[in-house]
Amino acid sequence: MIALTIATLTFLGGLAPVTAQITVKTGLTLQMVDGFGFSQAFGRAKEFQNTPAALQKQALEYLFNNETGAGFSIIRNRVGSGGAGDSILPTSPGSSSGSPKYAWDDDDSGQVWFSKQAMSYGVSTIYADAWSAPGFMKTSGNEASAGYLCGTSKEIFPEFYQSVTIGAQLSRKYQPKASSVAAVPLFPLSGR
Repeated sequence: MIALTIATLTFLGGLAPVTAQITVKTGLTLQMVDGFGFSQAFGRAKEFQNTPAALQKQALEYLFNNETGAGFSIIRNRVGSGGAGDSILPTSPGSSSGSPKYAWDDDDSGQVWFSKQAMSYGVSTIYADAWSAPGFMKTSGNEASAGYLCGTSKEIFPEFYQSVTIGAQLSRKYQPKASSVAAVPLFPLSGR
């Protein structure tokens, strides 16, 4: 086993200096890391897609190439919730018995294109995450504000989410590794 002492640091946190030694034991595995990645949400994927081809290629190499770039291996796609042009369900069906009018545009703000580019570099961990439920499904009435799922939304939201995943499978020609609603805030964040 190799033990590498990185540095001895002195901290002046209070009245007396405190010294700490950091040691990295390269032969000891404490946690497995599946990879590193990022999101191109909120229009960044579309901006990337609209960049001139030579610059696109260079940037993709910097991001995904394992030899000459960062070798990122995870993409987090955003499940849109902001209405027309941003969501697969831009308007409320009115009730759980109403018929949802899903509208998948095969582009998803450039995320379809970007996911395909990442996949061409071998990226296989692509997942979808809701940053929020659509505003009409929340007690706050606003997708940008915290709130609980309200009324019939508790029945509609799982179907909405499943439809987004199906749209991803059809457009991107891949099975998303995972999807999550964990990023949906259920309570107001103080100070924000």
